[in-house]
Amino acid sequence: MKSSLLGLGLAAICASTAVAQLPSVLFEQSQTPRQPLVVSPSALATPPVQMVPSTQKHTENTQGLTFTNMYQTDFFPNWEIANENSVFVYEPISKTTILVRGNRVFANNQLTGGQLRFYTTTDNGASWNEVEAYNQPGKFLPFPNFAVVNTKGANAKFEDLNWALFCGLYEQSSSWARNGQVGLFMPSSGLFEFPMPAPDNAPSDMGWGIFGDMVGVSTDNPAVYHTQRLDKPINNGPTQYGVLGTWGYDFNAEDFTTNSVPSAWNIDQFQTPDPPNLGSTLNTSPLVGADADGKLYAAGNFVFTSNPSERVPSVSSSENQGATWSDFNKMPYSLITSYQTSRGWSNIRNYGVYEMDAFVVTGSDEYSYILRLGTVEENRWASIDIVEARYAGGTWSLNKVADINGFPLQFIRQDSISDAEGQYAWIPAYSANPLGHEVQVTKTADGSSILVKWIDDNPEYIDSGFTQRIAFQNSGQWAQDELTAITATDVFVSYRSVNGGTWSTPRNLTNDRVYDHGTRIPPVIESLTSVPLLTLKTIEKSQYRQDYPFLPAINQVQDMVLDASVDYRTPNTVRTTFFNATVVSVDEEPSYSFHINSITPNPTSANAELAFTMNQPGMVSINVFAPTGEKVASIFNGSLEAGLHGLNIPTNNLSVGAYYVTISIGGEQSTQQLVVVR
Repeated sequence: MKSSLLGLGLAAICASTAVAQLPSVLFEQSQTPRQPLVVSPSALATPPVQMVPSTQKHTENTQGLTFTNMYQTDFFPNWEIANENSVFVYEPISKTTILVRGNRVFANNQLTGGQLRFYTTTDNGASWNEVEAYNQPGKFLPFPNFAVVNTKGANAKFEDLNWALFCGLYEQSSSWARNGQVGLFMPSSGLFEFPMPAPDNAPSDMGWGIFGDMVGVSTDNPAVYHTQRLDKPINNGPTQYGVLGTWGYDFNAEDFTTNSVPSAWNIDQFQTPDPPNLGSTLNTSPLVGADADGKLYAAGNFVFTSNPSERVPSVSSSENQGATWSDFNKMPYSLITSYQTSRGWSNIRNYGVYEMDAFVVTGSDEYSYILRLGTVEENRWASIDIVEARYAGGTWSLNKVADINGFPLQFIRQDSISDAEGQYAWIPAYSANPLGHEVQVTKTADGSSILVKWIDDNPEYIDSGFTQRIAFQNSGQWAQDELTAITATDVFVSYRSVNGGTWSTPRNLTNDRVYDHGTRIPPVIESLTSVPLLTLKTIEKSQYRQDYPFLPAINQVQDMVLDASVDYRTPNTVRTTFFNATVVSVDEEPSYSFHINSITPNPTSANAELAFTMNQPGMVSINVFAPTGEKVASIFNGSLEAGLHGLNIPTNNLSVGAYYVTISIGGEQSTQQLVVVR
């Protein structure tokens, strides 16, 4: 990564008031627990758009990776793949990679029920098998959450494994509205369905929600365990803040080990939002893991009443199959202030706290929690780091994993505006990706290494020169603005030895113009040389049926905006690949015909000098952008010969802050940050 796009990734993104609103959304990400996207029953009962048969698979090469197209999403992608639930799993004993899919079933364009299917591979994706686990009329089960257990050994086939699925329940009898949760369990005696009541000691109006975390334990007591922040699952009413629950299922006993709100997780110890609001929470949903002996660990990034101004990673453990849990082991907040000092920041903040698989257990009472810390200047994020909070040898440590470039966005058609302006109007609403940078951490099956995956803006690829109407929320109301540029995103990874402390240089796996989103890796992988990766790819305009009623509107949407869309009218293709994290990819750096040598001094209190080298003659455009995306200075426009060039960048008319110097030559573009100080 050559530069930081904190700000440019937001809006060189946008040119006016929408950007003024967006940083306030990102500055302190929403404290409201994420709920399933509200979709009308009539929309749920509408058949999906079938452009390509779901069984059709082909390969596509990007950056030396070979992607296999698995199927197209049936709902909004976050009903299937793009959420924090576990749907992509590697079972290390049988070396089986498993992908779970939930979808609807239609007959004569009428919704009749749903399916749950497994896609499995034992040869690193060279071939996939498909198994139907569930097909029931009158109900469908989106938001699957999966964990698997192996008691049969290395030669076990998928049908020999024990597993559990925890899903949302939507029934025809309730006009296809959400009607609680359901569990599917596969013990040795055969598959059964269970309605999953609320924890025994939960508040009377609380129950299991949609999102949570699951882990399978293949020990002498093979079991699966689930942790979650509770909500009101029937009517989606106000959620009491911070009630945490857990359940476990033992495959030997073929019975639940627990279904409770543990006393060690008592809500009184967690800080209430100020002012108190039953519809919001400061708590993350607890993530769950296990060590080789089956001891359980539940982790979150919590705010406690004892220190209401401090949020810290904290871990509770259980040695009796989740029946009782220990008090939380809290990371000292002094580590965060020390990290602030080491980075030279004037302040320090958590960026986002609702993570995917951000927790990994590396040994007995040893674990790591991945978070994002940053600093804010002039009410904007000035810098963000991915950081590892590590507990080993009885002590906590805090170590940087990587820099963050920008803020990945998502787009969904905003119905109330689009419908008001005509049948074919497509006005996408944009917001920060609810999964942030899609940060996940995984460990190798032998326990020797851990790896972190994330997505981030790519400053090398900015689509601009277009005008796209967009919707955004302003004080709870929808407003409109114009999008004038958007940055592509890429998938990045870094890894370290469990016994070491140094993270590898971040590697860009994709480095292309694709807007990568919906990325997933399993919580356990075979090795650093065989890492399964799942991504979403919004289908291209040419793939839609010509009679699709939304095609006229889709054709008016900028390609990159469409590629970043997660709307149910724009199906995404679920793709898988396997990569070697230790090998540098074939196009790790763009093969540009020029490169920026330097911008000095940087930071500067006066003028800065830009030096760059051209390998061939061409038309050159050099501009300076403000963090809002506004072009504040045009430095040069003209033809130059090959060779080394230099020029001055005046800063007298620029206020203090970060800016972005962009050089465009022959359709290629490179960006570096310039910081102005006084």
